[in-house]
Amino acid sequence: MKFIKSAVNTVADYQKVVDNINANATDDDIVKIDFPVTMVYYNYFEKLILDEADFKSLIDYWNLYPDLLSKINGLNINYPITVNSYNISNQFASSISIISDQAFFYFIKKFDS
Repeated sequence: MKFIKSAVNTVADYQKVVDNINANATDDDIVKIDFPVTMVYYNYFEKLILDEADFKSLIDYWNLYPDLLSKINGLNINYPITVNSYNISNQFASSISIISDQAFFYFIKKFDS
């Protein structure tokens, strides 16, 4: 039996785990999660998963609401980007540099409130 320990902090890290699982179609792969772990949602909300029971509850919740797992995740932006704005009321022009998906999410979220 071969053990491989991997930290999963990025999509690329996750892909390495998937590739390892798919490397041999005839073996039985077991993925063990060392708790606690922090789950980061599409809106950058973080949830601490303390143990396997919390993780099972999360999986059960996703099974009830599968659309939560299908949020848009296919747009790749090459950062940094600059957004220019103009306030017609006070005739003030400004610009903001956005350097990450998280910063862009919060920038767009301001318009939703």
